[in-house]
Amino acid sequence: MQLKCPLWQKIVIYILSLTPKKTWPHISKIIASLALSTNINRINIAKTNISLCIKPCDKILKKNIANTIYSIFELLHYNHKNLPTTNLNTQTNFINALNQNKGLLIIHPHTLSMNLAGAIICSYVYNNSNKKFGYIYRPTKNEKSNNLLQYLRYNLGPNAHWFSSRKTTACIKFLRQGGVLMTFPDHDLGIERSVFSDFCGIQTATCPSFAKMAELGKANCIAIALYKKDDTLSFNNQEQLNTAQPDQKIADWLNHWVESVVKKNPAQYFWLHKRFKTRPDKENSLY
Repeated sequence: MQLKCPLWQKIVIYILSLTPKKTWPHISKIIASLALSTNINRINIAKTNISLCIKPCDKILKKNIANTIYSIFELLHYNHKNLPTTNLNTQTNFINALNQNKGLLIIHPHTLSMNLAGAIICSYVYNNSNKKFGYIYRPTKNEKSNNLLQYLRYNLGPNAHWFSSRKTTACIKFLRQGGVLMTFPDHDLGIERSVFSDFCGIQTATCPSFAKMAELGKANCIAIALYKKDDTLSFNNQEQLNTAQPDQKIADWLNHWVESVVKKNPAQYFWLHKRFKTRPDKENSLY
């Protein structure tokens, strides 16, 4: 990973990281209230997403924006030497898959804790196995925000390998070499790479190619999600996914699983992205 975070940003990050943890909820709520009083495009996207999937919307929206701000404080505060304690060491399906003599593809939804989840799993892999760990990521269009995010992610896991979502061949090779690769597939990648599948009652462009990647990489594939309740983080225990299925079945499984994660705690999902940007033929934009 090439880090291009300027010195002034590093200084700001360091200063903000010193903010006492007990003040995070209060500051997050204040910033969220200010943001909701404006006409910020991303806030409108989140409002549209939540109103389409979860009702009532306003209460969840306010809590979600505050949680999003709170998750930024977490990114600023934690690093690979200082990660929150979780129950990952009791997740038998993950540990069994990790101990097998083959690669492992981990599926995680776009929750607000996804970066911490990756860092915790990365640390566990390097401390408890001889395998390498990597992420599949999709760079943002804004170069400055992308550079900042990469810098924060690097602090969480400096040993991690990074693969663009377009570098499929490199990902397959990494898996074949026994690597552990983490991906976040509940994202709209456009009509060319997707099939339409139901998510919260909405036909949603869903990319099932991660299953084929696991097959070609001769790797196991498990789904795992980091849940957050109050100030406690815990992983769920998922069964291994059968990747030798048609694309439509993979997409249907993915959306059903992510929907179950979202409905348990809708204010912890990353609603700020355009999950429903790609529409079926002749259907108007939802945004």
